[in-house]
Parts: sequence; structure tokens; C-alpha cells
Amino acid sequence: MSDPYAKKWRDGIGYWTGNPPGETTMTQQKPMRVHVNPNAARNYVRRCYRHAHPACGMLHSIEFMQMLEQVQGQWLEVETKFLFADQFNTGPIPGVSESGLRLMIGDVDAIENDVRPGRQRCQWRGAQSPVGGPCSKCNRDDHLFPFQTNPQRPERVNP
Repeated sequence: MSDPYAKKWRDGIGYWTGNPPGETTMTQQKPMRVHVNPNAARNYVRRCYRHAHPACGMLHSIEFMQMLEQVQGQWLEVETKFLFADQFNTGPIPGVSESGLRLMIGDVDAIENDVRPGRQRCQWRGAQSPVGGPCSKCNRDDHLFPFQTNPQRPERVNP
């Protein structure tokens, strides 16, 4: 099998979804992943110079461009503790970044196991919760915005 997560599933290793380790009720759920666009580095540089004066130089980060070049065309696991509508935070990537990358929606061409539908984000505290209730951090409902699905965003893959 070429999928790195398939071996984990075959060997019986699951992913915890809200239950602390040691409890008997474990839900096996594949992690949320994004597929990095094969042209992500080039698109990043073009985005940096959009609407810029022709004489401007070095508006992009060479280090970030090089990191994107190393991961473009790959599936990366997304950190789901803090979710955004237009960007994704990855976990550490060995040999690329010890702290992970922040990928913009334009650098992603597919999303697998998207956990955002049915959830909302508080613009005041940054917390996320199920749609329909108040914020779990500030207990207010006037700063909540549900994650939207947009046809211009990448396709969602739910195997």
C-alpha cells in the first residue's frame, strides 16, 4: 500500500477523537489531510507580487518558497486544534519544518476528511464549536461564523 495511513489502519492504530487515552470508547477516524498543489511554490511567488509595483523586489520569502517546493504534490496532515476557512496549519514535517507550515487555500487542491463542515469559529476568541450553540470560550453568539463550503475551494475527498 502506498498510503502511509493505510498501514496504521491495518495495524489497528486509530486516532483519538475527543476521548482521552485509556478510555475504552475509541473512534477510529482518519486525520484531516490536504493535498499541496504541484505548483504551490510558483503560485506563492506570483501571489506575493500581484498588484505590486514593477520595481519592487523580494516581497516573498525564499525560505518559505523552498519549503513549499519540497512538499508540493504531497498529502500533509492538518492540525485541527485551530481551524480557519482559508488556511491550514500542518504538523511538523521532517526535513522541511520542525514547526509545520501554514498553507493558504490557494496552495491546496484537495482536502481529505474535512472536519470543518457543521462547525463554527468565534472571531473574538478563535475557538471552534458545533453550529447552533454559543462559543465554548466566551459563551457569546454574536461573533460566530460557520465554516462555509465554497465551490471555488478545493474538492473534498471522503473515502
